[in-house]
Amino acid sequence: MKLKFQAFFVAITIVASFEATAINDHREILKYFEKTKKFLCGRGICLQKIPTIYLEEKEGYRGFVDHNNTRISISPHSDAIETQLNFVHELVHTYRKQFNLDEEEWLEEGLAKLIEHQYSTVWPVSYMERLRQRPMINLDSFAEDGKSKNYAPKGEGYLASFFLMQYLYTHFGQEELLQKLLTSNKSGWDNVINAIHELTQSGPIAIPTNLISKENILRHFAVSLWMNDMFAAKYALFYLDQKYEPLSKLNILKFPRIIGPSKGAVKIQFSKEFQNSTAQNVYSIINYDPFVIKEADPQDKALIFIYLFY
Repeated sequence: MKLKFQAFFVAITIVASFEATAINDHREILKYFEKTKKFLCGRGICLQKIPTIYLEEKEGYRGFVDHNNTRISISPHSDAIETQLNFVHELVHTYRKQFNLDEEEWLEEGLAKLIEHQYSTVWPVSYMERLRQRPMINLDSFAEDGKSKNYAPKGEGYLASFFLMQYLYTHFGQEELLQKLLTSNKSGWDNVINAIHELTQSGPIAIPTNLISKENILRHFAVSLWMNDMFAAKYALFYLDQKYEPLSKLNILKFPRIIGPSKGAVKIQFSKEFQNSTAQNVYSIINYDPFVIKEADPQDKALIFIYLFY
């Protein structure tokens, strides 16, 4: 069954498989599509071409965009709210792929999850709970076993990408940063650093350029996960978001870690000396010889590890 609708001057095609049972009213689908597309266009994310939309569950995902950006799969087994969030998420992917088909997974998913959260306006409490239970930020495409996909349905990658993207959004230009990241032909950290430097030169960002590097951003992001304190460092770089509950206030069972995308790593760790520091001297400790590699004490629950990849 194939129906075509004219929405915001863009022809969309919705294809429903005969196995689809939950969402089978195409008028409802069109309404959700128009609502989410209007929201995105109001943010400057205006799509000129929409892939064919299939009502199907693709490989277990609630939503899915193929690599060539010609097909969007939306689960017919979602409720009204979830369907709208699926549309927002997948249309962000579609928009990004119009500029770069090969964006790194951690960044593309971070952009989609952040804008999805902004559409819902509901802080993802479930992510906080999962981070508390397993305090790890894994930005790699694979899980720790190196085999299973980190961005598979219910994978930890979405959580990791959301928190890092929220940190970048908070500190480095907000909407202007999103526009640059979404429309760049660069990928991954090249995209991020280039966008931030451009915004620094044009005025919106007052953070010194010597603090704008992958290494410094990840170091400060790691501490923001632990502290979330606006006043503990210059330029509030240990702050993530007012709705975020820092790990330092939770009874975490393991030390928090960050695993970056790609292979090969440099490990940076912060000892209990850092964790026990006051806000006045924590900034000097965070910048003290960060590349010294020491053996981790498995009994030290307060260590923070950052894996940086080159």
